[in-house]
Amino acid sequence: MNAQQIADIILEAKSKFDSCDEVPTIVLAGRTGSGKSSLMNALAGRFVSETGVIPTTQTPVEHELAEGGLPLRVVDLPGVGEAGRHAQRLEHLLESLVRAHILLVTVPCASRDLTYERELVGAVQMHYGTALPLPCIVACTKIDAAAPVRDWNPAALNLASPASEKERNIIAWLNYVERTMGPHIRQPFGGATSFLPCCAGESWERAEERYGIEALRNRIYESLPDAARTYFARLDGALCDRRAADIIVEHSVSAAMAGLNPLPGIPDALFIIPIQIGMLIRLSRLYDRPFTWDVAVRLLGPLLARSAGRMLASQLCKFVPVAGSLAGAAVAGALTYCLGMAFHALMHGGSWHVDSDVLLRQAEKIWNGMDIGAFLKELERRTGIVFPSWK
Repeated sequence: MNAQQIADIILEAKSKFDSCDEVPTIVLAGRTGSGKSSLMNALAGRFVSETGVIPTTQTPVEHELAEGGLPLRVVDLPGVGEAGRHAQRLEHLLESLVRAHILLVTVPCASRDLTYERELVGAVQMHYGTALPLPCIVACTKIDAAAPVRDWNPAALNLASPASEKERNIIAWLNYVERTMGPHIRQPFGGATSFLPCCAGESWERAEERYGIEALRNRIYESLPDAARTYFARLDGALCDRRAADIIVEHSVSAAMAGLNPLPGIPDALFIIPIQIGMLIRLSRLYDRPFTWDVAVRLLGPLLARSAGRMLASQLCKFVPVAGSLAGAAVAGALTYCLGMAFHALMHGGSWHVDSDVLLRQAEKIWNGMDIGAFLKELERRTGIVFPSWK
């Protein structure tokens, strides 16, 4: 395969993967004073919306977070349930759900009358037929307000084994909310609704006052469609690592399946290079770095030439029936995994201006230290195919 063929494959793959991710959109709904704006600021880890004792959101506000490498869209709806405005605000909600990924409903502690929230969800379900059109998460906010109010130490809070008066009061209220609302929420694909306790704190800058924000971020991430997860993962370092691992494993499995091509003489690279390019594009987007065509050629061109030995070995395996093709496929998957993990490690460390030599050294380091058995078991778990080890 010559340089022009590689460049053509890179260009085609880049055009395909450049548009594979989309900006996540969250609709934030709840009664006035339920802490929607504070929760949004805490989730974003920056100031997004005004907060206050009096109602602060009077009209639907769409926040486009595009600064600091954080593409995120949050539609903050006016407080639902206010006298004389319920129908109007329900209309706003239905309009917002059309292009949203998640409905996040806020319920403040220690509210007992949940009529507004049940009617809100019920009206949406009635509008769409039987179930909600998108996943719904209930954020049980302001748990610091549970009695005794002055007793608030989020670092010591243990809701898994409640012992203090405040912990027991929070759990009792959470159970009440789940019993009261849970049976009335029908998720789009079935399953139980998540009711997550949280506290946004007095200010988004005062992390020591917050509780449950990381758990809420993780649940939102898990509920988002795959295409909307990359941008959302930028909110949190741990989420970023998780998303990178998901992308790398996904593309490694795809490369292994592409490596099952049983025809000797047809280079694996024709099938695998586009998958690897797509992986690097998506990892670059995760770190808010431009992955241009010239960067792709500069990194992958020499790298492919240097790794030709292993590719040739996997190609020669195809002359051996069945088991040989499986071994070649496993090599293709492992090479892709090492390339992805090397690229992720460099990006995570803040290195963007790297060349193929740096990337190759990092990839070989990962190759030499990887647990082949664990990798093959993961391939088997995801594909149902038992891949033999090439070592």
